[in-house]
Amino acid sequence: MAIYIPIRRVAEDAECAVYHFGRDIYVPNPERPKRRICVLTEIGRVRISKLNGQITFEQTVSEYPEAHEARVSRKLRQALESGVFPPSLDYAA
Repeated sequence: MAIYIPIRRVAEDAECAVYHFGRDIYVPNPERPKRRICVLTEIGRVRISKLNGQITFEQTVSEYPEAHEARVSRKLRQALESGVFPPSLDYAA
């Protein structure tokens, strides 16, 4: 079974970056009835310190919090090592 976790940056300053993670849900587009639009449903929010690398999960409403948190942490550590905190980090396995 494939695992996909979209991780989106919602705030950033010189000291930290805040991301939310969730899953993509497609809903009907009210302006174009034959098309659907992608909506990210938040299942967690995480803060990473740019100064010391501390990762703090501020909210998790996942059924499997340990699994999501481990995967999100891995992607954030990779961002910290590269020194770049992009607007979108996606975990896929």
